[in-house]
Amino acid sequence: MNDWFESTLRTLDQLAEQMGDRLLNLVEQALTVTDTAIDQLSDHLNQAISPELVETVEQQLKAVDQTVDLAMANTERVLEKTFRPVGQTFTPIVNRHDACIGCRNYEGSDFGGNMLVCGFHPYGCQQEKCPDWESTWED
Repeated sequence: MNDWFESTLRTLDQLAEQMGDRLLNLVEQALTVTDTAIDQLSDHLNQAISPELVETVEQQLKAVDQTVDLAMANTERVLEKTFRPVGQTFTPIVNRHDACIGCRNYEGSDFGGNMLVCGFHPYGCQQEKCPDWESTWED
C-alpha cells in the first residue's frame, strides 16, 4: 500500500511539473509567433509608410516586445510559485520526511548525491514536528 501511495505521489509531482513545462512551452511558442508577426509588420510598414512614421511604430513595437518579455518572465515566476506548494507537499512524503510535508522551507534538492532537506535541517528534522515549519500554502 505504501509503495502505491509513493508511486501516486511521484506521478502527481511529475504531472504538475509536466503541466508547468507545457504551459511555459505554449507561452514561448506564442511569444515566437508574436515576435515573427512584429517583424513582418515592421517590414510591411517599412515598405508602405514614411521612414519617420516607421521609426515611431518600431519604437512602439519594441515597447510591446519588452512588455511581452516581461509578461513571460512574470508568467514563469507565477507558475513556479503556483506549483511549488504541490512539490513541497508531495516530495517530502516520497523522500520520507514527514515533518517537512507542506513546509515552505523544504528544498529537497540533490547536490552530488547529498540531499539538502532544508536550510534549517540539512538532513531533515529528527523530531515528529519541526520547530521551523512554515506553511507553503499561506501567502
